Amino acid sequence: MRILTVLIVGFLIVAACSSDRGDVTRNRAEGKTVEKAVRFIQNQLMSQVSNAEVDTIASGMITIKAEGKGFVLDPSRVVTGLIDDDRRKDAVIPVYSLSGQSLAGIEYLVLLQGPSEFVIAATLTNILSIEAISDRMITAVVSTVTKDAPGYGCSECRDTVQYRYVNGELSRVLKVYATQ
Repeated sequence: MRILTVLIVGFLIVAACSSDRGDVTRNRAEGKTVEKAVRFIQNQLMSQVSNAEVDTIASGMITIKAEGKGFVLDPSRVVTGLIDDDRRKDAVIPVYSLSGQSLAGIEYLVLLQGPSEFVIAATLTNILSIEAISDRMITAVVSTVTKDAPGYGCSECRDTVQYRYVNGELSRVLKVYATQ
């Protein structure tokens, strides 16, 4: 009986350690996808401004600036997951545009990973945040009022929407409400 107990406990320990290793491997793969996506967008943005100065701030944010124009990338806000029909991890990355020292806007770029590099598949505007990529759908929080409205961004003026990439286009998924 004692041997059986030792075997069961040993099996449970091995199983628990194996699942932890899977999480570590998954996190490493996700980190590599984020790094690759940030590097790709950084190169794309640097090609849009001449004599670009690139700096990394202590928080990890990356600034790409030239005279009067610039961009900010925040690697911590990149969301990864499967978007299109292949098995490669894709990404959505926020790009903050600067006009001088002021924030001019924010766009979320939908990046699909190809065999060798990413491709910009779509641009999402009027998005407050990207919450997740799950079941090949992008879940985003949007404002229900315009940017110039007093309630823009408030908790009562938000809605959660989903987008799906089908046949080469990103489309908003319509909500279906149950009737009683």
